[in-house]
This record gives sequence, C-alpha cells and structure tokens, in this order.
Amino acid sequence: DIDFDHVSQRQRLRQEYVEEIKLQLESQIVDLEENLAINKSIISDLVSEKQGASKNIILSLNKENSNLQAQLKTAIRQRDNCRARLLIAEQMAEESKTRESALERQMKCQKEELKDQLDKKEYSLQAYDQGMRRAVKMLNKYLSLIHISEPTRLGMISYAVFCLKKKKKKK
Repeated sequence: DIDFDHVSQRQRLRQEYVEEIKLQLESQIVDLEENLAINKSIISDLVSEKQGASKNIILSLNKENSNLQAQLKTAIRQRDNCRARLLIAEQMAEESKTRESALERQMKCQKEELKDQLDKKEYSLQAYDQGMRRAVKMLNKYLSLIHISEPTRLGMISYAVFCLKKKKKKK
C-alpha cells in the first residue's frame, strides 16, 4: 500500500516533468517560428540587395541571436528547476521509505514483545487455573469427608447422650 503511494508519487512527478518539457517545446516552436520569420526577412533582404540591407541584416541577426540566447537561458533554468524538483521528490520518497522501514522494524519488535508478554500471561493463567483446579479438588475432597463423617459423629454423640439419659433414669 505504501509502496504504491511511492510509485504513484514518482509517476505523478514524471508526468509533471513531461508536461513541463511539452510546454518548453511548444515555447521553442513559437520561438523557432519567430526566428524563421527573421531569417526569411534576412534572406529576402540579401536577395533584393537593397542599399542599407546589410545594416538591417546585422540588426535582424543580432535580434535573432538575442532571442536564441534568452531561449537558451530560459530552457536551462527550467531544466535545472525540473531536475531539482525531481531530485528533491526522489530524496523525500527515499526518506519516507527509510522511515517506513524503520517503523516497520520497530512495530515488528513491539509485536514480538507483545506476543512474548501474551504467551507469559497465558502460561501464568494456565498455571493459576491448574492451581485453582487442584484447590477445588482438595476442597471437594475435604468437604466430602466432613459431610460423610459428620452424620456418623452426630449419631455417636446422640447415641452417647441417649445412653447417659438412660443411666440417669435408672438411678
């Protein structure tokens, strides 16, 4: 589940990167069309060989050169920004994977500790239950002995009382 999140995050970042490249390419197409128009103007000036055409040609070439340098700087800046964001996102994904692994190990250890504690408590409960069963057996045994011997004892006592009463009456 968490690995799926990392994969989807990377896919999303790559998709953003591709979309930015697409925008850059579209911008470059517009710039190239502008440069093409400038070049056509230069070629037509060269073909017509007008007076002062060389001055217009040099101005046009300088303008094209400036446009190309600006495009290059923009493209390099955008590329570097995209790479930096992608690198940061990958580092964040790697950090979260590392934290996830550490938490997983920690949870595994806690699970084992809890399992051990549960086993110990179950053992203690079983020992307590066995002790209680032995105690109940012993109580049942003693209570049954008392119960059996008591009527006999009472019978003897009542017989002894009866005999004493008889002796008194004879006197």
